Amino acid sequence: MRVDLFVKTIGVELRAARRAVALTVGDVARVLGWSSSDVEALEAGFLYPGANQIAHHLGACRVNTADFERVMRLCGYADGWQLTLEHPAGAPESARAVMAHEASARSLFVYTATSVPPLLQTEHYARVMCEADRSADREEVERRLRARRVRQECLLDVASRPLTFVLHEVALLMVRGGRALMSEQLRHLAVLVDRGVNIRVLPMNALIAGWEQTSFTLLDFAAHRPAIYLDLPTCAVISDDPGMINAHRGVVQHLCTAALDEAATGELLITWAEHYAEDRVPVPLVNAD
Repeated sequence: MRVDLFVKTIGVELRAARRAVALTVGDVARVLGWSSSDVEALEAGFLYPGANQIAHHLGACRVNTADFERVMRLCGYADGWQLTLEHPAGAPESARAVMAHEASARSLFVYTATSVPPLLQTEHYARVMCEADRSADREEVERRLRARRVRQECLLDVASRPLTFVLHEVALLMVRGGRALMSEQLRHLAVLVDRGVNIRVLPMNALIAGWEQTSFTLLDFAAHRPAIYLDLPTCAVISDDPGMINAHRGVVQHLCTAALDEAATGELLITWAEHYAEDRVPVPLVNAD
């Protein structure tokens, strides 16, 4: 049994279940006949006593059937290399473990192929992305936006850990919500660059053996193995397979070599923001003089 990212994911769910019913660690410990330190270790991801004990914890927290079954499915991944976390279409923040892992990572490398990454989105851009899911009513859209704002708080720690974002040029040329909104979004990115966030643009003509088509996040941790996070339409896939990690580290090197540097990226963002504001179409890098 590997005490690692997957066990921590289960711990995130258990802690959320306990807090949802306003129970303390001591309350759960008394119901289960455990020590408080064991409950704390379980919720922190440092202890995995087996699926039966996980079920007992969930029972003590009186979770509903759907949440019980969802968390118990996670136990089946504990001895594997890959974990799938289901979430509503376009709402990765609903997979609370994703936010927990991003917040606890020692460093983050984020690559996006067709949109601005959630961590860098303005509220207007994020709203357009959330409203694209026609099944989400107004209340659900607002809930997702609140969750996204919480997720973005990790950017406040930019001085304490490396955060690197590479955006494909296509992500900036795809107009979301109109040109005025895109101008606002690109200016926001330029401000983040000035504040020290490492944001770089990958030109459209850069070819990385097809890897440039796939968005991913590489997370490094102090307490356990690194992981790759893939955000798919209705689920988050997290893997700590060593072969997959090594392959993506190679891709990271290629992306960083092919991307514009931070200074050139900042200039490009301001130029394109002005083009959008003036109702002009930005000139793709491949066509620029």
